[in-house]
Amino acid sequence: MHDLKRMSGFSLIEALVAFLIIGVGLLGAAKMQALLSTDSAVSQQRDEAVVVAQDVIERFRGFSALPTTSGLVAYDDILSSTTAETVGGINASYSRSWTVEECCIDQSSLANACPAANCGSNAMRWKNLSVAVSWTDKGNTSNSINLTTKISRLAPAQDAALLYGRLRRLGIRHNGSARWRRRYR
Repeated sequence: MHDLKRMSGFSLIEALVAFLIIGVGLLGAAKMQALLSTDSAVSQQRDEAVVVAQDVIERFRGFSALPTTSGLVAYDDILSSTTAETVGGINASYSRSWTVEECCIDQSSLANACPAANCGSNAMRWKNLSVAVSWTDKGNTSNSINLTTKISRLAPAQDAALLYGRLRRLGIRHNGSARWRRRYR
């Protein structure tokens, strides 16, 4: 007869346990893949929301004159207000709102005033811009981001001169074309 101790191979129970372990592992990998896909979509929506907010900031920072000038976007045209609008995006529909608030520091007393109520003509002025963007993701979860910046009352020509002076102090020179080069000593 056959000696049962010498028989080799797998029993049916061992094979079923192995299949069960492999199945649980594959289900876990599939669940992780679905979770990563959802997190990737939320990340893309958050990136797009930042771009939507930065669009407002760059629009306000893009002034080309200080006083109101016909045909130009001026610093004085940036009025203290609150505005809201809906923007369609690739991954979601975004609701953005922004608030502009004029501020100042009176140079004689160094008193900070926001909003600028009683600042004299000698005061240093700027505008605070706060942008809020909100959206609902595919899982019906509400999300939002807030960006805040200051817009200084500095003429664009002065701003460029300050930047050029900083670059020269760093040893970076303009070479006559559209390129800047670092000068090593």
